[in-house]
Amino acid sequence: MITDIRTSICEETRCEALRAMIAQEEVESYRVCDYLKSYEKCEDKGNDRDDGRCPLLNSTSRMSICEWMYRVVDYFGIDREVVSIAISYVDRVLSVRPCPDLRTFKLISSASLHLATKIHFPWQWIKIYPLLPGFARGDFRGHHIVAMEDEITHCLKWYLNQSTPQSIGIYLLSLLKGVPDSVLQDATHTFHLLIEESVCNYEFVAVRNSVIAIAAVLNAGENIVIVGLDSSFMYQIKTIISSIGYNINWEKVESVRDRLWSLCPRRTVSSKQQNTLSTHLTPPKRSITVSSPTSVIHAKRFRSQSDFVFRAACCNVD
Repeated sequence: MITDIRTSICEETRCEALRAMIAQEEVESYRVCDYLKSYEKCEDKGNDRDDGRCPLLNSTSRMSICEWMYRVVDYFGIDREVVSIAISYVDRVLSVRPCPDLRTFKLISSASLHLATKIHFPWQWIKIYPLLPGFARGDFRGHHIVAMEDEITHCLKWYLNQSTPQSIGIYLLSLLKGVPDSVLQDATHTFHLLIEESVCNYEFVAVRNSVIAIAAVLNAGENIVIVGLDSSFMYQIKTIISSIGYNINWEKVESVRDRLWSLCPRRTVSSKQQNTLSTHLTPPKRSITVSSPTSVIHAKRFRSQSDFVFRAACCNVD
């Protein structure tokens, strides 16, 4: 992916694209608040709540939905970055509108995944649409997903093309110089694993995508110490950030770096050890392990639709 970007897009254009993606974070419609706080306050109220918020909606149910989304896109061979986009739709919708029950939460999530796939991977969305209702255990049908899509687009005011931590990080990595392709590939692999962990964890929901991306890039760069390029790597990243005029809070970046490593234990590996990297860094709850988070699954999978239902109890609706 990075090689393709380097060969097809000149360095100046890549810098401009990176600057534009970071500037997009200033748009109010793309921001997310800590919306689960209001749901936590509902837990003690039980069925007596009167604000329209589901007391069972929490970080665990959100993580379950994220993991379900990854299982679905893996099943269809869709780029895993689409999950970042879809869960962003979910977070932004719930930041401005209350969710009354888990069935509605599942419907919003399914419609968000379908919408993100349709917009960003239009050649693949037709595969996912007919099967989504079945994956959701029949809690809703296709026309419910279409109707919810309409609600989502109006709720988000058609701001549907936000930059992801993956896209910011990839453009940042593409601007590095003097790093061997094999080392850069290893760093990119680690970067994607760290980003996916941040996507699933609610604690990152209000953190800027650029901060998460830069923190993950720097963590991934720690593996370059084996070839003596770690200092150059860190220096180049900071130079690039400075050159595009981004006045980033480096203390926040370091805080996110520490948190990412606490979720994915730090490993110092060489290129020869890279085959075991996914085992070390893949979150323990992820049901499918792949060699590269951004590549489609080439191995044949003989699985029924029932393998990809909403499994977590917190997401089951009787």
